[in-house]
This record gives sequence, structure tokens and C-alpha cells, in this order.
Amino acid sequence: MEQQSEPFDLRRFARVIRIRWPWVVTPAVLAVAVVVSLDLARKPQYDSTVVLLAGQGEGIAEIAAIDAITKATQTLSRMSTNLVVIEKALDDLKLKGDLDASDIAQRTRSSVPANTQQIEITVRDSSAPRAMELANGIGQAFSDMVEKRASANSNLSASVWQPAVQAEEPATPQIPRDIALAVLAGLFLGVAIALVREHLDTSWNGPEELEDFMGIPVLASIPEMKNRAARSQVRV
Repeated sequence: MEQQSEPFDLRRFARVIRIRWPWVVTPAVLAVAVVVSLDLARKPQYDSTVVLLAGQGEGIAEIAAIDAITKATQTLSRMSTNLVVIEKALDDLKLKGDLDASDIAQRTRSSVPANTQQIEITVRDSSAPRAMELANGIGQAFSDMVEKRASANSNLSASVWQPAVQAEEPATPQIPRDIALAVLAGLFLGVAIALVREHLDTSWNGPEELEDFMGIPVLASIPEMKNRAARSQVRV
């Protein structure tokens, strides 16, 4: 007799999880173990951000020019992390022979919050003090270059508004966050595996499932006797 399909409700879901809990827990445990191992093997990386303000002169634009400068801020942001700026920063910091400008460029990003004249330059490095030093150096180098190369009519500037500070916590890896994500992903996978196995399993796992199938209560059951002595006593 084949087991008929039944609507999958919360009661049945809870029973599946209770019966097949090893399949639910095991993927989560394995995911956490893998994530922790990978995080511990990675070298901590620190972010440091310097904030520049695009404007005129000392950094504050006239009201009539704000819209034009806000549009120009996106272009300034893209220019702020090119090799010319980074090489000038390394030269100013007396680090040109010690660090590779191309490598720093790959670890430097620039962004502009929506509808602002603010430019945020972030440097990621394995050393928190060096990340701060590089961010401030790049920010100042770009500010100097804009002031030097801007036309006299535009008087465009990119002033350092907020210097970078030394990060206290690494940006990556974030072990608590990674563990939480691993647990969620592992449990989701485990539940999926348990449900698939439940769907493929046509046997009855206990009296509860038999009651659901037959529609009548189970009054008694014969326990499985694995012990040879117990079986011999029954034969007697």
C-alpha cells in the first residue's frame, strides 16, 4: 500500500525536523567549521576613509554653483583614485620606493553619497596605521592637484573635510557575521535536504504518521527487539 500525499502543514514540518534533525544540523556545523577555518587563515584587513568636499576656494560653493559642482563631484571622485594621484601621494609621504602604486590603486575606492558634494576615499590595508596614512596622503595629494590644475574661472576645489582615522576593528574578516551567515545558510540547506528525504521516503516513521494515514488512533505497537535474549524469551 502506497502512502498517500498529504498537505504539508506546520505540524508535519515540525515532525520532519524532529525526526531528521541530524540532516538539518550537520550542514550548519560543517558550514561554520569551513567559514571559521577560512577566516582564521586570512590576514585581517583595515579600512580608513578620508572625506573631501568639492566646492570653490576653501571648499564651500556659492549657492548658484552648487548644482554644477554636485554634478562635477562624480568626475572628481573617479579621478581621485587614479595612478597619478596615488604616485604623488606616495612621493609626498616618502613611500614611493617602498609601496607599489598599482597595488594600492586596487585597494583604494572612491564613492559619492547621493546628491552631495562629498567624496569618500577609502584605502584597505593589512596595517591599520598605514591605511590611515595612505588615505590621508591620497586625499591631500588629490586636493593639491585639483587646486593646481583647476581653471581660474571655475575656482574648483576638493578640500579635505574630514581626515582619516585609524580603524580599531578589521573590515575583513568579520568572524561573528560570517558565522551567523554560515549558520543560516547551513540550516537552510539542512532543512531542504530533510524535506527532500521526507518526500522520497514512503515508509512510516512512528505511530504518528500511521495515525495520519489511517485516520484512526494506534492502540498498541510491537516494539522492535534487537536483543537475542529478548527474542528467545518471546519464543518460550
